[in-house]
Amino acid sequence: MEMNSNLNDENQNNEKAEVSDACEKEIMQSLKKAADKQTFYARLTMLFVGGIFIVVLAAVLMLLPEVMNTIGKYNDVADQAQDVVAKATVTLDNADEAIDSVSQASNNINTMVGDNGDDLTKAIENLSNIDYEGLNNAIVDLQKAVGPLAKLFGN
Repeated sequence: MEMNSNLNDENQNNEKAEVSDACEKEIMQSLKKAADKQTFYARLTMLFVGGIFIVVLAAVLMLLPEVMNTIGKYNDVADQAQDVVAKATVTLDNADEAIDSVSQASNNINTMVGDNGDDLTKAIENLSNIDYEGLNNAIVDLQKAVGPLAKLFGN
């Protein structure tokens, strides 16, 4: 009986080994299927990422000349703005000098009027004291006296 029992044990062990081998095969097959799916999705993801990279690279290559052109224009505008600021500074300096000159001239005129005010007042008083009617009569008398002499000399 012991032999039977050993045979039974051996049969059971063989059956367990066969079941175990079948389970291992199923597990291996399902792991292979999972690995194949994972490989497929990894390749698909790689293709999508590669496609996106190509699209982004193409966009960058298309936009790069425009960006560089725009940066160049901004640099030109900045240079022109610096020139304008420099010219405005020179103009303001010249305006300051002109204002100083006008102020100096105004002071000089005020000084001249102040220095010559008394003389101008005297001159105006003297001009107002002139007898213009008497002066006109004297001119008429002179013309009467000189007129015959002018005729004599032919003028």
